[in-house]
Amino acid sequence: MKLVAVACVLALSAIAVSAFVVTPENAEAALKFNTWKKQYNKEYSSQTEEDNAFVNFQASIERINRKTFEFPETQWALNKFSDLSLEQFKKMYLTHRPQAKDMNTIRVAELPNIDVDALPESIDWRTHKPSVVSPVKDQQQCGSCWAFSATENIESMWALSGRQLPILSPQQIVDCDNLPNASGCDGGLTEVAFDYVKQTGGLESEAAYPYQGVDQSCQFDKSKVVAHVDGYTYAIPPCQDSCDKQNGTHAMMAVAAVGPMAICVDASNWSDYSGGIFPSDGCSADYNSQDHCVQVVGYNKPGGYWIVRNSWNTDWGINGYIHLKLTGNACGILDDMNYANVPTMTADE
Repeated sequence: MKLVAVACVLALSAIAVSAFVVTPENAEAALKFNTWKKQYNKEYSSQTEEDNAFVNFQASIERINRKTFEFPETQWALNKFSDLSLEQFKKMYLTHRPQAKDMNTIRVAELPNIDVDALPESIDWRTHKPSVVSPVKDQQQCGSCWAFSATENIESMWALSGRQLPILSPQQIVDCDNLPNASGCDGGLTEVAFDYVKQTGGLESEAAYPYQGVDQSCQFDKSKVVAHVDGYTYAIPPCQDSCDKQNGTHAMMAVAAVGPMAICVDASNWSDYSGGIFPSDGCSADYNSQDHCVQVVGYNKPGGYWIVRNSWNTDWGINGYIHLKLTGNACGILDDMNYANVPTMTADE
């Protein structure tokens, strides 16, 4: 199977020099900037760096105002990314370059044809008792979204098999997955992560192999494995083109019947998101636009949205989540939806 790294690289990049002069026109923005710096504990290494951050901050204000006018059902706000230009945000977080999959080797879940009206009105796996969705995490300045998406899905699948919800180690995948198209903090793909976990024998817990947010030498200890997988399955057939014919009804069926899913999406316009439903025309469904991996944990038909968990901590979005429009294929949520296959729980467990 040909797979490509989904890089969500978070390394700091250089900012072009520009002058920061407070004028009557930007005085209000300067006041907001000073308040924002205190809120997010922002410090800069030089006045030039701070001047450029202020220029980007003003652009963020203008962009948020424009988005608020264009997409009034969505909330946009200043956040911890607001001192980055849109180009810097993409370069630092979103650098995926898709390649073709071998469609003859993929495994797709067998789901019955079902009308959308027969589906549950809403599914939110966060409310399941006992818990099957772990708390929102933070990948920090490391392109490890692929490892987070995979470990979060394995956690959920492991708990749904009747076992206790584990908190697994994305750092193990970052450090130890040396399969093709797995590049640690420089990116990877959920499928490659699942393959690694299967081949190596499993994952340690976060407590045993804590997250550092940087590439390290592999320190895997097989005796500390707490969860393992037998492979992975696509919820619906993946696509490799404009992806405008994906079956959302079957995707909802899979989420309702199987559980949370690992997905990769176009998150290029997510930086300013604060709440509400992210619009379909605010991002691309095209497979070649994928640049970030996350986890879908449910949907709400009356509200008209998917519930998607991110790995940018709880100070982004809706406590770390985003609601994507349910109809259509918002941000390519249906392009590459898959989940880990975990072994059936034994009597000894």
